[in-house]
Amino acid sequence: MKLAGIILGLLFCTTSLLAAKDAGTNKTLAAWVLPANLSQRGGSALTIQSGDRFDAIVLGEKARGRWMAGSSYFRRTQADQGGYPPETAAAQ
Repeated sequence: MKLAGIILGLLFCTTSLLAAKDAGTNKTLAAWVLPANLSQRGGSALTIQSGDRFDAIVLGEKARGRWMAGSSYFRRTQADQGGYPPETAAAQ
């Protein structure tokens, strides 16, 4: 691991082992989170990034209250978010 730490309450780490360019085209991202606000727009629970290329688990960026697979410039993001189930659990 090259760098790890808490920045503004968020875990941040870098390593060449997790670089998006090395991950190929098949990857599974998973995160267990409890959103503080279901009406927020954008914001990633988990992101793998290399330069300007990234893949992420994002809440509410295209459809409010729905998780989506985010990607740089929406290149690997499904355009129609209507079939994604809405998030129903929020931190109290």
